[in-house]
Amino acid sequence: MPAVIRIKQPKETLNEDQMTFRRLKNQLETLKEKERKRQTELDQGLLFYHEKIRIEEEKIDRALEERIHYAYQLYKTAKSFSKRELNALRELILIDIDSLLKSAGIHGMPKKVEEIGKALGWKGAEATLKDELDPMIEEIETMFASQGIKIDLSHVDVKDSEEEIIRKLFEQVNTGMDEKENLSPKQSAKKSNKQQKIEELQKKSMNAIYKQLAKALHPDLEFDPEKKAKKEEQMKRLTLAYENGDLPTLLELEQEWVDSSSRHSAIESSEQLKIYNGILRQQIGVIKDRIEMLFLHPRYLPIQQFYEDRFTGIASLREVYQDMRTDLESIESFIDQLKSPQAEKILKRTLQQERAMQEIESNLFSQLFSAKNGR
Repeated sequence: MPAVIRIKQPKETLNEDQMTFRRLKNQLETLKEKERKRQTELDQGLLFYHEKIRIEEEKIDRALEERIHYAYQLYKTAKSFSKRELNALRELILIDIDSLLKSAGIHGMPKKVEEIGKALGWKGAEATLKDELDPMIEEIETMFASQGIKIDLSHVDVKDSEEEIIRKLFEQVNTGMDEKENLSPKQSAKKSNKQQKIEELQKKSMNAIYKQLAKALHPDLEFDPEKKAKKEEQMKRLTLAYENGDLPTLLELEQEWVDSSSRHSAIESSEQLKIYNGILRQQIGVIKDRIEMLFLHPRYLPIQQFYEDRFTGIASLREVYQDMRTDLESIESFIDQLKSPQAEKILKRTLQQERAMQEIESNLFSQLFSAKNGR
């Protein structure tokens, strides 16, 4: 068999600006793929929430409402309960009312439940939510103030939906950041002149890219039907991007043309490359910010409550779903006990066991505290 002669291809030689362009382009594509993947994961999580978790939440809300009703009936009619046991039962009912309020919201709170709550000395839905919202608002304002961003959330109301509260927060943050960025007239003029020069260079670059691509992609110069159709689609994108001043899309189209040609780069000028590299860096920064902020978008508000500060995957939502099913079974089991003829006896035993556990925990804490102070 004759020996196979391998011809070594000459190594592609790139200057520093070209290597930077290639590196930034690859980084940009990686980030775009990461953004697409994160978007898909979040959408899957949102779909799982609506198909599974939300349904389970509604079941738990109905079960809590039923448990509150039967527990309150027993609270009113129990004859063997001590004063302490009645107070313990009252506290358990109020805990259920608060849980239902957090889940159903002020507008979804059943009227009968509110009436039961008020009969037991509950301060009401609006006052309860206000007590929770006020410290949160103060904490948020303090947090942004520490970064030099002044925001005012005094107009946020407990009757606002979660989406409305988020919208007001974003508006205030954007306003605060704009105020923070205010520069002195001299600084502003200097920044404007520099920005104007950059924009002029970018405009020249856009004109050059457009003219170059309009010639290369013109469909009338193509005779192959398949290639002609592709160029017609590219020309539409090119024209729209140029009319809208969409430089990133122009660069993308240019790169498609570069990749399909035999040239390693369609960009000859070092000055052009420096401009493009600057734009690519800006794009990279924008996409990084978008990835970081994606989970905080109001669209994903329903699943944000199940995570600390960032989205960690759909597995966490599956765990939440399983825990909710377990909770629902527990609530339904308790309701069955409250419905039984022996309800008073069963609940009395449960309250006594609960009290015994609290006393054990209290004694254990006291022993640990005493041992610590005795050292």
